[in-house]
Amino acid sequence: MTASWTTSLWALSRERVRRSAIVLACVLGLALVAVPEAGAHVYWTNNTTNTIGRANLAATGVNQSLITAGGGPYGMSVHGAYVYWSNATSIGRAKLDGTGVDQNFITGANAPRGVAVDGAHVYWANSSTDKIGRANLDGTNPNQSFISGASDPEGVAVDGAHVYWANYFSAKIGRANLDGTSPNQSFVPGASSPRGVAIDGAHLYWGNAGTNMIGRANLDGTSPNQGVIATANFPYGVANFPFRCHAARDGDHPGAIRNRRLAHCEFLPRRQRAGRL
Repeated sequence: MTASWTTSLWALSRERVRRSAIVLACVLGLALVAVPEAGAHVYWTNNTTNTIGRANLAATGVNQSLITAGGGPYGMSVHGAYVYWSNATSIGRAKLDGTGVDQNFITGANAPRGVAVDGAHVYWANSSTDKIGRANLDGTNPNQSFISGASDPEGVAVDGAHVYWANYFSAKIGRANLDGTSPNQSFVPGASSPRGVAIDGAHLYWGNAGTNMIGRANLDGTSPNQGVIATANFPYGVANFPFRCHAARDGDHPGAIRNRRLAHCEFLPRRQRAGRL
């Protein structure tokens, strides 16, 4: 499929978000915001200009050409010290500062779209062969047919137990175990040209490009709502910010206990974080 959007996907680099500032904001009862250090950034793929862009979380220091990609980049993911993206026939990787570019970090992909990364593997959607690919985090042992039977897969997400993908043609969300077993191509049916996929500790989200809505279901696939958010405009990338806060309790900041305010905020454990397209 041909993409007409310029900025297709966004990914948040959490490598240096100052957690102490976030905790302070919660203690004081302020709105939850990320107060970044100089190394925290937003990344995106510029599909038509064949580049990877980057900016500070405050939207300053915009660089539309941080990385020159290897051919119409689509999906991307940020994990640890690296940013990953899908080229026309490969998965690229570079350091967060844009150096060490390897356009052929993983070769042999087939019109790859979404990319997701966890602590052990890289996953991608081979849209032209209807398969989900997987390789080790260092790019070795690529398997272009890790999961078969998809239907023009687009977005990909991963958590601590499963990998999820959007079946664009069959209008369903698929799911399989992390080792590729028990694939279910109709895990959540009834979508409308789904594109991006994201997860958190309780829900699965996807972009319904056909109806301009965001869908949501429980992580076990139950209670699907194809229009939990309406009035989108051909939604493609979907992501969420993996934070949680709890109310004041014994052992927290004395002022928070006294004022009954939120006392602690933290990143969700990796197994509960959203996968990125």
